[in-house]
Amino acid sequence: MNTLEKLQDANAAVRKRTLRALRRTLGPAELAQHAKVVIALLEDTERCVRVEAVITLHKLEPATFAQHAGAVVAKLDIGRARLLALRTLGKLDQVTLAQHAGAVAARLEDSNEDVRRLALATLSKLKPAALTRHADAVASRLVESGPGVRSTALRTLRKLNKTTLSSHADAVVAMLSDSDPSVRADALATVGNLKLATLTQHAEVVAAGLEDGFHYLRSAAVLTLRKLKPAVLADVVVPRLEHSSSEVRIAALDALRKQASLAQHVVARLEDSHAHVRRSALEMLGTMLEPLALHAGAVASRLEDSDDLVRYMALMTLSKLKPAALTRHADAVA
Repeated sequence: MNTLEKLQDANAAVRKRTLRALRRTLGPAELAQHAKVVIALLEDTERCVRVEAVITLHKLEPATFAQHAGAVVAKLDIGRARLLALRTLGKLDQVTLAQHAGAVAARLEDSNEDVRRLALATLSKLKPAALTRHADAVASRLVESGPGVRSTALRTLRKLNKTTLSSHADAVVAMLSDSDPSVRADALATVGNLKLATLTQHAEVVAAGLEDGFHYLRSAAVLTLRKLKPAVLADVVVPRLEHSSSEVRIAALDALRKQASLAQHVVARLEDSHAHVRRSALEMLGTMLEPLALHAGAVASRLEDSDDLVRYMALMTLSKLKPAALTRHADAVA
C-alpha cells in the first residue's frame, strides 16, 4: 500500500500514523508533493486526523504553506491544533498574513490563554498599517488576568505607528502600575514609543519607574525618560536626585546623560554620601563636555576621594577634557 492509499485508508488510525510518518521521514520539499492530500485531510471525519494534518502542514516551507493558508485558517477552531495553526500562520509573509489577520484576531477571544497569547504574537508580525485595523482588539487584552497575555499585548501594540499607539496611551500607561514586573517592563518600553507630546503628559508616571525595586525596570525607565526634553526632566527627574535610596539617585543621574543644561544638578551629586552615586555623577559629567570644562575643578577634587573607584572615575572623566583645560589640573592628576 503506497502513501496515498494509506492517507485515504478507511481506518483513521492508519491515516493518523501515515501523517506522522510523513513528518518524520520527509523534508519540507518532499512533503510539499503531498500537500494537497494533507490539505484534504483537514476535512477528515475524525478529529485526531484533522489535528495531525495541521501539525504536518506546519513543516512546509512558508512559501508553500502560503498557498494553503486559507484551509488552515478555517481550522483555527480545532482544539490543540489552534496553537500550531497560529504558529504556522506566523511563518507567512506579511502580505499573506494580513489576508488572514481577521481570523487570527478572532482568536483573541479564545477560551485558551495560550491561544490568545499566540494570536497576539502572530498579529505582531503584521506591518503597522495592517495591525492598526486590529489595534482595539489587541488593546482589549491589557485587562487579561494572565501576565503573559498582557505583556504580549503590549509588545504587539509597540509595533503600531506612534499616532495609533498614542490613541491607546491611557491603557498602556495604566500598565506601568501592573503587579507583574515583566508587564511593567514591557509597558515602559511601549510608552517610549508614544508621540513626544503624549509621552510628556505622562512623564511623572514614567519617572516613578526610577523608584522601582527591580534594577532592570529602573533601567527601562531611564531609557524612556531620555526621550524627554530637558525642561521636563528638570521637573520629574531632578527631584529624585534627592531620593533617600542611592539606587534611585543613580537611576536619576543615568536619565540625565548628555543633558548639559542640567549639569549643575549632576555636579551637586559629587558630594553625595554614597560612593556609587559619586561615581555615577562623574560618569554622567563625562557625557557633557562643555559643562565638564566648567566644573573640572569639582571633578578634580574627587581625585582625593576616599573611594578608589571614584578616584579612578574622576581620572577617566578628566581625560575627556581638551588638552588646554586638562593642563590646569595636571598637578592633581600627577
